[in-house]
Amino acid sequence: MFTSGPVAPTANAGPNQTISLPDSSVTLNGSGSTGTISSYLWSRVSGPNTPTITTPNAVSTTVTGLIQGTYVFQLAVNGGVSSSQVTITVNPAPPPTANAGPNQTISLPA
Repeated sequence: MFTSGPVAPTANAGPNQTISLPDSSVTLNGSGSTGTISSYLWSRVSGPNTPTITTPNAVSTTVTGLIQGTYVFQLAVNGGVSSSQVTITVNPAPPPTANAGPNQTISLPA
């Protein structure tokens, strides 16, 4: 006789991400988590400021208010039975690029 019970959960916070300012938000996605999952909880582990996690109890959420630096966020499932971390790197804005336009030729007397 074979009996199958609930599958133990395994959290998966998704791949690491890199963005550049002025972008200051990312989407965290834990949909790669497996097993019988009854709850999700996203939290910030480290980073240069405290950004806003829009819906910390959802499988997928947006984080806003990021500044330059490296962040680590954690996804815990089923009250911490399993957890996974993801690193978000926020690079500075690229420097401006000057563009004077194409070369021009004029003929006198114009």
